[in-house]
Amino acid sequence: MKKLFELMRDNYLVEKSNEFKENYIASEFRNTSKNWIEKIIDDSNYKAFASVGQGNWSEIPWIAVFNKEITTSAMKGYYLVYLFESNLNKVYLSLNQGYTYFKNRYKGQERYKKICEVGLKYRFMLSDNINGLDLKNIKLNPSRDLGKGYECGHICGIEYDLYSLPDEKTLEIDLRNMLEIYKLLKNLINSETDYEKELDRVLYLQDNTFDSME
Repeated sequence: MKKLFELMRDNYLVEKSNEFKENYIASEFRNTSKNWIEKIIDDSNYKAFASVGQGNWSEIPWIAVFNKEITTSAMKGYYLVYLFESNLNKVYLSLNQGYTYFKNRYKGQERYKKICEVGLKYRFMLSDNINGLDLKNIKLNPSRDLGKGYECGHICGIEYDLYSLPDEKTLEIDLRNMLEIYKLLKNLINSETDYEKELDRVLYLQDNTFDSME
């Protein structure tokens, strides 16, 4: 994965000026990341998927890990994702949320407010278990709405400098640790409730302890 990150760092911005269809960077990104993740997470309950865009180059390339009981897409639910900063200086391993759901449900700035609020409450639920993984904000330097949604959807995670990456073993350990946080959040949330009802509960449930921290 380290070599793939370096490949993206050195080539992605240049390749964005070339034809998207059948581009070798896009193909390498999707296939290598999927194979690496599936080798580490040998569990049929999880799905790995990578994207550099659909028909056009994405401003923020990403590699996601979905628990299929929660979601199978980046549009809804919560999931693990590697998010590349738009200028390809950093990549974040983030426990994040599906922004499209909030975009479709709320108008204007309210969509950002609501997804941030949910992220804060999820982080509070995990607060006793994310020591060392408690990165509170990510900076993707987006110019588009979707990138800002990724920033607001962040719950916790790890920042990597693409010019000073850790070794492969560390990247693997970090992914395994974040997977445990992902599992923990799933256990803390009422899995018998559908996503919309669970969001309503998280958004409107007033917790005096949490409110005092805000």
